[in-house]
Amino acid sequence: MLRRPSPAAVLEQVRAVVVRGTVVWSRRAQRRAFDRGLDIRDCVDVLRTGSVDELEIEHGTRRYRVHANGVTLVVVPGVDRGRVSVIGVWRD
Repeated sequence: MLRRPSPAAVLEQVRAVVVRGTVVWSRRAQRRAFDRGLDIRDCVDVLRTGSVDELEIEHGTRRYRVHANGVTLVVVPGVDRGRVSVIGVWRD
């Protein structure tokens, strides 16, 4: 059984990935950001400065919501800690 990282640990991983890792954007997240008048810089700012909610599991995927500046991103931390996937974007 995999250990569930705390929101604080996920936040640390997300911020480290923004600085020196790989952020992967799903096509859907890119489209949603564009449709809401957001660009990648806006979303990266959310990753750099946001707060993280508790773990959600949906369709077998472990995901976390990151909030800042009226924007929410849904992220899936990578197993290798050097990668984060953004799979959802919306304005609060």
